[in-house]
Parts: sequence; C-alpha cells; structure tokens
Amino acid sequence: GRFPELLFDAFEPEAMAAASLGQVHRARLDDGRTVAVKVQYPNVRETIESDLSVARTLFRRLVQGDGFDDHFEEVKARLQEETDYLNEAQNIDQFAEAYASDRLVLPRPVHDLTSETVLTMTFVEGQHLDAFLDTDPSQERRDHFGQLLWDFLHEQVASNARTLHADTHPGNFLFREDGHLGVVDFGCVKTFPQQFRDDMLRLYRARMVDDEDEITHLLHALDILREDLPQDTRDELRRFFDQYGSLIVEPYRQSSFDLGDSGFRERLQASFKAASELRAATGSPHFIFLNKALVGLLNLLTQLEARVDTTESVSLLNDSLEAIGAEPVRP
Repeated sequence: GRFPELLFDAFEPEAMAAASLGQVHRARLDDGRTVAVKVQYPNVRETIESDLSVARTLFRRLVQGDGFDDHFEEVKARLQEETDYLNEAQNIDQFAEAYASDRLVLPRPVHDLTSETVLTMTFVEGQHLDAFLDTDPSQERRDHFGQLLWDFLHEQVASNARTLHADTHPGNFLFREDGHLGVVDFGCVKTFPQQFRDDMLRLYRARMVDDEDEITHLLHALDILREDLPQDTRDELRRFFDQYGSLIVEPYRQSSFDLGDSGFRERLQASFKAASELRAATGSPHFIFLNKALVGLLNLLTQLEARVDTTESVSLLNDSLEAIGAEPVRP
C-alpha cells in the first residue's frame, strides 16, 4: 500500500511488459540491484471467478463425457494459484534451489517487497524468442539453447519433486549473450500425484517398445478410454492417442533429433489440430498441464529449428523407470 518511491531507490512508472494478470516495472533497490516488480491488476481474482462461471456454462454444453467438471476444476485451481504472488515466490525459491546452474538463470524473490498482489524479484536480462531469432543466430547457437530447453523439461520430469514449470510460453524464456537460458514466470507450476507420474513413465516405455497390451491398459488407467463415452468416441480417441503418442516418442528413438525437420513439424501441427477438434473431456485432469508444458516445449524447439541430443534425457527416464520397478528402454 506504500508508494513505490518510498520502497525503491528508483522505480520506472511506465510498465516494461504487460501480461493477462498484471504488468511488470523495472526498479532498483537501495543496494543497487535491478529488480522486476510485477503488479497485479485490480480485481483480477473477482474477474477470473466471473469469467470462469460463464465459461463453465458455455463449454459444458459442448463437451462429451463425465470428466468435464474435473478438468474445469483443474484449470480453475491453477488460475487461482497464479493470482497469488506469494505462492509464485515460493515456486521461484523451489526451482532456483533445484535447477539454477551454470546453464540456467532464474530470478530470486525479494520477500520483504512481495505480497499476494506484488512480486519483486531480481531482474533477468535476455532476449525473448522473436528478438533472438531476429539476430539470425547460427545453427550452433540454436542447438545450444534448444538443448537447454529440452534438458530443463526432462530434469523436472525425472525429479522426485514431481513438479513442473507448466507454462512453456516463448515469453517465459530469455536467450542470453552469455549462453545461459533465463527462465521466468513461475505462476503456473503443477505438482503431479505419484501414481499419475508413474503411469506416464510406463506409458512412455510402452510406446517405445510398442507394447500394445500395456498401452491399452494404461489408456484405461489414465481415464482416456472412459467407459461412459460412446464406442465411436473411444475408437476416435484411441486412433488419436496412438498417432500422437508415436509422434511424441519419436525424438527418443534417436540419439540426436532435428526439431526443424519439416516432416516432423507438419505432423506435429496436424496432431495439434486434431487434438483441438476432440470434443470428449477425457483423460486424467493432470494431463492438462503436462500437455501444456510438452506442447509449449515442442513449439519452442520447432521455432528454433534446434537439433537436440536425447541421450541424457533417455538415461534420466530410464533411471526413473528403474526407480518404480519398471524395465528401462534399451537402445
């Protein structure tokens, strides 16, 4: 509630960036550090509640299956969490402790200047994806940052914390001159139940070894092939998830994979289009933000036209499989 001029040595009143929930200002602390100050728009929580109520009524008429309410509540919970900047500050601390390294740069919250609606954090320099691509970077530099993005996701998937930065949007990553990748915006963070994470690891393995019986079992266990859906809808879902699942594991079948390959990009976009046309509320609600993270990553990597080494990620996934008593995937 105090004026920014009383809290900061300098504060730029004109926002340097705007988002759906608030805007970001550059400021300087008394100790000389440059910080980003994210200020939430007034009445955001009330607006979200109102908009969600309208959306629930609208989409309930368009969606098949009994899973709609669970899916809707999952989205609602994440949106509500995003309005709590104290929660985001905790997320930043958790991720900085786990993943900040000589390759990744994450902000650090300034807790005594943070509240539910104001988040003050150290400033992370870097270019967003569009600005980075405008510099016509070399293939080597594209590959370098693509590898950092790829490895960051897989380190999270393999972590026992079962927690994922689920907003892999181009605006949340910064490409830096020093070769480090900046990661920002930790409002949308998803923690997965142990059983869901284990089932997803087993589904990855089943896809890799073409175990159709295990795939069928897991598609039922993960509520994708729901019994309350008509048979033709279940058949459509099985065809889609077979195609999509095979596409998703394709990079892991090779030690190096080119995300700039035009054929892969076309099949990926066709798969995204097919997904948008599905009308059944199916699958565990936990899929929503796993897919958000994965689709966002693939979009980033295809825009970069990056080539990634998948050896380490396959090794991490194999370690995770062995930890739950499953056979690793052999080359």
